[in-house]
Amino acid sequence: MPSIPDNELISGHIDKGKYFFLNLLPSDTLPMVVHYGGREHCEPDYRVERDGFPYQTLEFVVDGKGRLTLGRDSYTLLPGMVYTYGPNDSHLITTDPEAPMFKYFVCFGGLDVGEWINRSGLSPTAPVMMAQSRWIASVFDQLIDCGNSRLPDTAEICEMLLRLIFKRVPHDMLPEIDAASPAFQTYQSCRRRIEHECLTLQSVSEVAQCEHVDPAYLSRLFKRYAHETPYQLLLRLKMDYAAAILIDEHKSVKETAAQVGFQDPYHFSRVFKSKHGLSPMQFVKEAGRQ
Repeated sequence: MPSIPDNELISGHIDKGKYFFLNLLPSDTLPMVVHYGGREHCEPDYRVERDGFPYQTLEFVVDGKGRLTLGRDSYTLLPGMVYTYGPNDSHLITTDPEAPMFKYFVCFGGLDVGEWINRSGLSPTAPVMMAQSRWIASVFDQLIDCGNSRLPDTAEICEMLLRLIFKRVPHDMLPEIDAASPAFQTYQSCRRRIEHECLTLQSVSEVAQCEHVDPAYLSRLFKRYAHETPYQLLLRLKMDYAAAILIDEHKSVKETAAQVGFQDPYHFSRVFKSKHGLSPMQFVKEAGRQ
C-alpha cells in the first residue's frame, strides 16, 4: 500500500505562497490524480534538491529567473517557461538571488500521465517556452482556488483543469529557435514593461521608446507572439486593475479613472464598458457593492 512521502513537499525558502492539498497518496490505479500544488514567490536563497520524488510535477515560471538541473543537464529558467519532472527524477531548482522567481506548480500522478505529457509536446528533460502565458496563470489560479474549496467534486474539477493545461500547451509552445531569438526576448521585455507599468503608461509609443524599438516593430512582435496588440494588452490590464479598485477599494469612478491613468472619467467609462460589457456603475451594482 502506498504511503505519504517523507520528501520535502514545500521549500522552506518561500517569501509568500499559497497552496492546496488533496490526497497525497501516490496512485498507480487511477487515470489522473492531482495531489497538491500552489504558487510561490521565492526567497533569494530558494533551493529544492531531491534525488527522487513520488509525483510527476509541472511548474510554470511567471517572473524572475532560476536554474533547473535534471540529472546531468542544467537549464536557465525564464518567465514563460514550463517544465516537468517525473517520479524518481533527480532534480535541483534554484532561483537567481537578484531576480527571485514567482512560479506555479502542481504535483500529480496516475496511469495515463505519460500519455498526457507526450500529447502536450512537453519535454521530459528540458523546459519549454510559451508564447502566451496569461492563460496558464489563470488556470493555475483556478486550480488553487478549487483545491481549497473542499467541494464534493473538487478532485474531479482539479483533474479537468490540469488536463486543460495539457490540452492548451501545444498551441502556445514556441520552437526552441524562436524562444532563444532576439525578437522573442524583445517581445518578452516589452510585455513585462507593459504588465509592470500599466498604470502609468499612456501609450504604446512610451513602451517602444523605453525599450528602444520602433513602434511598428513592436506591433509586429505582438502580432507574431500574442493574440492581442500591445495597446489592447495595456487597456485590458488597466481595466482589470480598475475593476479591482471599484470592488475592493470602493473608490468613485472619477478616482478610479485617475488611478489607472485616465483624466477624463467619461472616456474611462466608455473603455471600461468596451472591456467588461458594463459601465463602471453597473459593474459595481452587479457586484453588490451598492
